[in-house]
Amino acid sequence: MSAVSKLEARRRAVEAQRRANEVRAQQDRANADDATAVRALIGRLQDVDEWQARRVAQSRQQAEAEAQRRRSRYYAEACASIKDMRERGATLAAIAELVGVDVSEIRALLRSKAAKTVKKQPAARADAWRDARVDTEWPRCVRCDVLMMDPEDRPRHGRRRLYCSDTCRRDSSAARMAAERHGTPIRVVEVPRAGSATDLALTPEDSPAPVPVSALDAADIASRDERALCTLLARLTERARHKDLDRATLTAARDLAKAVYPYRA
Repeated sequence: MSAVSKLEARRRAVEAQRRANEVRAQQDRANADDATAVRALIGRLQDVDEWQARRVAQSRQQAEAEAQRRRSRYYAEACASIKDMRERGATLAAIAELVGVDVSEIRALLRSKAAKTVKKQPAARADAWRDARVDTEWPRCVRCDVLMMDPEDRPRHGRRRLYCSDTCRRDSSAARMAAERHGTPIRVVEVPRAGSATDLALTPEDSPAPVPVSALDAADIASRDERALCTLLARLTERARHKDLDRATLTAARDLAKAVYPYRA
């Protein structure tokens, strides 16, 4: 074998060894990346287990508190009704006969600890809905109406979280954009500041009921108010500058601007 052939064979062997080393290095890097991903996923699985245990404990605690609150309220209302019947001259036997239970159950109800601890408040039945709403500790998502019971879901800086996840936030934003673009009614959710005494003092009877305003009513109101028309045109101009309007809305906005400002070029 000549010297040239030996050099060529050696070069081929070195090249093959280099390619093998590169393949091995790529495999090692891929294995290291996969190991890092598996390690992170194992940590996330442990976090999910801890989160599940915490949420289950919170749900159980909230369910027990809500059950105790409802049980106490029902005991109080039942004892108040029995007391009213006794004041009208009915005996325990007559009350048991009217209710359809044994007298011992009526007596046990009157001797129960919950009936003794919870006293009848004035207008308790009328304020039951407000008490239930005020006593609710955990907020609900305005999109899917799920309870948000994580510690980070508590009110911060006087305001509470509206959405339970980024998915609900994105869905709500997409629905709002679609409503603004296609004219679908938007559901407005007013969230009071947490810890406001004036908001908690308002009852459902005292709070003003929202008046639904249709698109025709809004157009009629805006057509009678010059400032509202100017504000509407300014917003439409800003959206048109960002190319957020379709052709029909842009044409209608131009016609409206020509009607409001006939002498403006």
